[in-house]
Amino acid sequence: ATQGLLAPTDAQMKMRSLQTRTFDLKDRNAAIRGVIASLQDLGFIIERANEGLGLVSAARFAEPNYYDVVTITVTVRQDTPEKMSIRANAILPGLIDTPMAIQRRAQERGVPAEQIRAERNALVPMGFMGSAWDVANAAVFLASDEASFITGAMLDAAGGGYMI
Repeated sequence: ATQGLLAPTDAQMKMRSLQTRTFDLKDRNAAIRGVIASLQDLGFIIERANEGLGLVSAARFAEPNYYDVVTITVTVRQDTPEKMSIRANAILPGLIDTPMAIQRRAQERGVPAEQIRAERNALVPMGFMGSAWDVANAAVFLASDEASFITGAMLDAAGGGYMI
């Protein structure tokens, strides 16, 4: 009975099959082009494609309210001359301290930038907004060999904002 309780559902198995794929391809460039085309079909904007690293990063606004941004990092790695692994992981950035986020809001509301920064810091469980480097470092980690067994993950880079 316990084994049936812990067995994955059909929906979970379908999701797992979408999260991890091994392809019989010899041309890594063709695989990267396929990744880019697939991401664009899903509404992502390609931010960076690095052929040498086999890395593609893209972002899109998250449904249903389109306020949040989902960033995805896809790595294409040649396992053998005939076989490639493609891993995809998403980064969920929270409130990030950038000039665009702070200055625009300060101008719209006619208040000092420090007031906007303080208000936004108070919304983050850790007490401060992240930096663009925090999101970039999450992407570097997911693309690294240290994350070679991680795929289909959604990494919270929001200072605990998605825990609540």
